[in-house]
Parts: sequence; structure tokens; C-alpha cells
Amino acid sequence: LNYNQSTDRWSSVDIRHVRNELEDLRVHRTTEGSSGCTCRKLHVYLMPADGSGGKKAQHKRLKPAKIVEELRKRHALPAKHSKMKREELERLLHDVVEKEGCCASGDCECRRNGLQCSSDSCSCWYDSHQAKDHPSSENAGPSATEIKKRCGNDTYVVDSDAISTYRKNVLVAQFCQVIQT
Repeated sequence: LNYNQSTDRWSSVDIRHVRNELEDLRVHRTTEGSSGCTCRKLHVYLMPADGSGGKKAQHKRLKPAKIVEELRKRHALPAKHSKMKREELERLLHDVVEKEGCCASGDCECRRNGLQCSSDSCSCWYDSHQAKDHPSSENAGPSATEIKKRCGNDTYVVDSDAISTYRKNVLVAQFCQVIQT
């Protein structure tokens, strides 16, 4: 469709509506809190094996009802959970949470809206949102694979390593062509 052709398919009102909707989307995306999800993994505090946690550590633990609720939500609640000790349920929940990404549940704003997370706009994969046992290396951020694993919502990640490898291969191929000619 060039400029001189008729736009019989769309009236000026239709075009104006589309432009307004696009502008509304742009405004909504730039408002605070609209920059992707900020999901965090559930922190399950495990008491030390020697029992040295003391009274101050008790407030870090989840209530038994919350543990059961979280296990039920993740479809990991054992049939005989009422006969299990609190520590056993905590360990079970901890293991289940460690295996899943932080955006694996329906609580993720991106997942609820039918979107995959994006490493550029979501903060769910940040080191600060992960358990302290799994920090990334100090010098570089996590790899694209690690980011996808942390999120659990098929995160869109620009893989810098793959881009760098591709560029090197192209440059080597061009260099070889120049030498051959």
C-alpha cells in the first residue's frame, strides 16, 4: 500500500482508534511497576541439624499451615502429611522450591498475562531474588541457561556468548576469503 492508494480497508476512525490503543500501551508500559515481573523464590528456612537456631531463628520458619498450603499448591503434599514432623515437611518444601523456577506458578504477572519473561525487563532472575546457596560468579552475571533455569517461564534472553561465537566465525570466514583472493 503506497501513499497514493486508497485506504478503503480502514476508515480514519479505525486508524485513530488503533493509534490511541498503541499510545495507551506505550503509556502503560512506562508507568512504574509495569516493567516485568519481580517474582522471588519462596524462602524456606531450615533449622540447623544441631538445633542451634535458638529462639531468634524461630521467626524465620514458616508456619505449619503455610508449609502445607505451599506443598498443596505445588502438588507435592504427601497423603500422610499429618503424621510427618514439621522439619520433614520443611525439608520437602525446600527441595520442591529449589527444583522449580521462581515464575513457575500462576503468581507470576508475566505468566498470568500469557507472556514469557524477558531478561531485559523482569528482575525474577537477579541474584538478590535467589536463595543464598546459589550465587553466580562475582565477575560476570549468570549465563543465559542459568537465567532460564532460575525463572522457569521460558525467559527470553539475549545470549551474548552465542552472538560472540557467531561473530567470530563470520570474521574468520571473511578473513579466509580475503586471504584466498
